Amino acid sequence: MNITEIFRAMSYVHKIGKTWVYLSVFFTILLGLLPVSILIVTKDLVNEVSNLITNTGSDYTSSLILLITLFIMMTVNSIIKHIQSYLDNKIQVKLDHNLKYKISEKLSKIPYSKYDDTDFHHHLNRIQGNQGQKFLSPLDNVFIIIQSFITSISLIWFLVSIHWSLAIISLISGLPILVVKSVFGNKSFWLSLLQTPRAREANYIQRLFLNREYAKEIRLFNLENYFISRWSRKYLKNAEESLNLLRRQKFSFIGLDSMSALFYALSAGIIIWLIKRSTVSIGEFVAIGQAVQETQNSINNMATSSAQIYENSLYIKDYFSFLDYEEEVYNGKSFPKLNEGIMINDLSFSYPLSNKKVINNINISFKAGERIAIVGDNGSGKTTLIKCLLGLYKPNKGEIFFDNVPIQQINKTSLRDNFSVIFQDYLKYSFTVRENIQLGDIKRKFQKEDLYKVTKKSGADKFINNLPEGYETYLGKQLRIGEDLSGGQWQKIALARALYKNDSQVLIFDEPTSSLDPISEIAAFNSICEQTKDKTLIFISHRMAATTLADKIIVLKDGEVVESGTHDKLMSNYGIYYNMFKKQSDWFNENSNGVESFV
Repeated sequence: MNITEIFRAMSYVHKIGKTWVYLSVFFTILLGLLPVSILIVTKDLVNEVSNLITNTGSDYTSSLILLITLFIMMTVNSIIKHIQSYLDNKIQVKLDHNLKYKISEKLSKIPYSKYDDTDFHHHLNRIQGNQGQKFLSPLDNVFIIIQSFITSISLIWFLVSIHWSLAIISLISGLPILVVKSVFGNKSFWLSLLQTPRAREANYIQRLFLNREYAKEIRLFNLENYFISRWSRKYLKNAEESLNLLRRQKFSFIGLDSMSALFYALSAGIIIWLIKRSTVSIGEFVAIGQAVQETQNSINNMATSSAQIYENSLYIKDYFSFLDYEEEVYNGKSFPKLNEGIMINDLSFSYPLSNKKVINNINISFKAGERIAIVGDNGSGKTTLIKCLLGLYKPNKGEIFFDNVPIQQINKTSLRDNFSVIFQDYLKYSFTVRENIQLGDIKRKFQKEDLYKVTKKSGADKFINNLPEGYETYLGKQLRIGEDLSGGQWQKIALARALYKNDSQVLIFDEPTSSLDPISEIAAFNSICEQTKDKTLIFISHRMAATTLADKIIVLKDGEVVESGTHDKLMSNYGIYYNMFKKQSDWFNENSNGVESFV
């Protein structure tokens, strides 16, 4: 059993809900003592009633007092249990919120490269669910064990006063339950661990049918039966393994129930033997039967709770090991005011668990205020280079400097505050137009004029003004019945979001206008370049027309810089850039049907 993790969880729960802990301790002691108290009162009540039956002239007062006392005890027992149940649910909700918050907080601090690790996703999937209940369960089980222990000791003391053998039989009846439930608790956790990859794939396939965009393609390619069949295989395989374990568990429990019945029969035989010797009263006879059964139940509860503590300790260990992941370091210097610019020296990077260098020995520099275009085929390392520049990936070799300050010495928050980025796979938030843009700099004090300014720069203002509620119109259909936008319109919203981050010194656009036609793309870049002259602009584009606006063009191939320079210089070299530009220019001119030239 992971005792350290259990104590860590208990400490965590105590920190969140001290009042709940203290009240639970108080209720646990009361509930532990009540069964034997009820038993003793019941014994005396039965003896009094028996005396009333055999002696008609006896006084009813004692019987009435005992009956009222029994009623009060049973009522108090019920009240405590219901109050405790309410308090358990209350602390569980609070704890669940806190633990989910911790996971979200952790996800925001771990290195971005973790998202490329499949084992990380499996780990995250395992700890999802009702964390509050799983964390509270060990402490609840501890209280159950304490309560059952108090009950068992008090009942065993009562049974010993009748005959020592009754106490021995009651004690040993719980040992098999402890062993069996511990074994199956362990098997259940490790089965869950084994099934996680299949469960994740089954859930992923199921989500495909829930996603609007995926649902469209599934229908167009007639993939319904393929995905349903694939989901069914994964689901049924996990279900079969779980049912196999459950079947073995139930057979074992049948054996346990048979053993419990045997121990109860032995106790009954001893009771009959004691009655035959006339050493017990009728009240004691009734009380002994209840005491034996209650003792066995209490020991069973202790055994079951001990096994559950073991099972939950495995989950808790898994949860804390997730929280113990190494985090990014956020302390350091503030991002400098760029005067000299950005320098990249001998930079190389490989993804985790891979020896392939996605970028290899890159040496380039950008002057402050320059317009830089990075071009190359798919997989040439363009986006990865940008992610290294943003501090999302830690290079395997080399350094990045901002005005001679190494990136690793800069505070991560300050670093990202000074970059405004739009990736090709930008997010489409199902919020209002205003919120979609404001998310570019949520800390900034909102002013409508700023919103209007950036939407005009991105060209989004033209269609926003025609929306039913303007900037307060909800987009998408996931949360509200909102407005659908075209790919180009969404791209202009994302562009406005990037431009809204006014304090950033560097703008990075990774295929920011891929949904626009070439002419609209050039117009958009012209507008961006014109209105962001005080910033360093880095953009990635497969469209060569936009590169004519750059002060410097970097050409990547297989993760290496193969060419760099101005548009005119690279065209005169007749190299890779020249061929890329010429092919696109020829294609566009052939298909433009008289529209103005590519360049």
